[in-house]
Amino acid sequence: MKKYFISLLAMSFLFVSLTGATIKREKDKVAVMPIQGKYAIKDELFNEVITAIVRTERFIVVERARMEEVFQEMKLSLTGTVSDKDIIQVGKLLSARTLIFGNITGYDVHWEKVKGGKGYYSSTIDLTIRFVDAEKGIVKEAATLTGHGKGKSKRAATINAIRSVSQNVVSSLQEMFPQKGSIIKKKGGEVYINVGKDDGVKKGTQFDVLSIKGDIIDPETGEVLGTEEKKVGAIEVTYVGTHFAKARILKGRYGIKKGYIVKERKTKSIISPSFSITLIQVSKDKINELYGGISKVTYFPIGWLSGSWENIGGSNAGFGLAIGAGGNGEGLTCLGFKGIGNYRLPIIPEYFWLYTNAYFGLVEISQTSEYLGDYWGYRKIKSSPHSIDGFAGISGMAKLRLLPKGILFAGVGYGLFESASEWKISVEVYPGADSTEEVTIPDSYVPHTDLNLTGPFIIGGISLYF
Repeated sequence: MKKYFISLLAMSFLFVSLTGATIKREKDKVAVMPIQGKYAIKDELFNEVITAIVRTERFIVVERARMEEVFQEMKLSLTGTVSDKDIIQVGKLLSARTLIFGNITGYDVHWEKVKGGKGYYSSTIDLTIRFVDAEKGIVKEAATLTGHGKGKSKRAATINAIRSVSQNVVSSLQEMFPQKGSIIKKKGGEVYINVGKDDGVKKGTQFDVLSIKGDIIDPETGEVLGTEEKKVGAIEVTYVGTHFAKARILKGRYGIKKGYIVKERKTKSIISPSFSITLIQVSKDKINELYGGISKVTYFPIGWLSGSWENIGGSNAGFGLAIGAGGNGEGLTCLGFKGIGNYRLPIIPEYFWLYTNAYFGLVEISQTSEYLGDYWGYRKIKSSPHSIDGFAGISGMAKLRLLPKGILFAGVGYGLFESASEWKISVEVYPGADSTEEVTIPDSYVPHTDLNLTGPFIIGGISLYF
């Protein structure tokens, strides 16, 4: 009998564990009140707002048929306004947490003409929206949202504007009710959370990780007013199951623990200014072929000041722009700019990354020198040749965080392409002449160094994150 009793307890515990693992989390229930306003598009906008909210899979939306029943029961008009005293009763009968009221305050559609005689129809919709707490009857948030749309016809432009403003309503609603859950498992740089596809979680969704320090209690009433939270990290969803999701740790790898709360946050883009030094090969093989010269290979430093925009979550891709300047102390200088696309691979999230980069740009190269020559019939010539080169290439580098906002990086690259223009020479000839002119002559007559933008190079520097 004792063994039988223990077996029943074990089976009961197993049953509870299994069923508990598949319990669905309760979604917030909202009711969208019919859109008000003098414009004929209000019913279409009402339906599109409902569709957009349902599409998020985050909320339960009260059906229109149920709203009609409640309004008839309360002897209210579904097309009219709801008084403040009736809001709580309506919310209670609809079992809704939030009531959404909207009023179209502006609507316009007109033809936009562009160059060439062509154009398109442009539409704008202004919607005043109120989110009302159905339990307390108070306005939690109010805003005027605007939707824009373009199309080949008035109808197409209006439909796109309706969709645009509806999406803005959804964004405002999601900010009010951020997705929440808990960490149920942590393994290395990954965690599992107890919200998934059924809760509207999608791949790329980001969450702040919070530790709960305690409840905030009103000393007079004893009512729990909220909780004291401390942000300890951030995660990004990489896989979504029906009732759970797996995420990689973006920040706080060693501070995140099982049981901590997760709260959805907006995808955050960061601006990362950086300074780097690139060492590029310089070949002196082009020193005046007519008169000979010394063949010598040196390295030319170029300092780049860049700003890159990276998305902390969602995508690991980023892009940036850089301006650079350099000189070798022998009269060779350059000034240029380049665009950079990058993709990062987190090795130890928030501390160590590997990057692949592709870049392209233009650089102006100048060389001031004095030399003997008789191309113009003079003994001594002072020249300032300059050239504009296009270039492109790839690089790989490692970034290591050593400071809270500072990251050191180093890497290697390879220039794949260089398109150099002819060298233009500003010539001052002397003695016996006082003239300066701009001419273009063959490279073979110009004693200048050649900045080699193809081939291998090394790079290193520091980035600051804001």
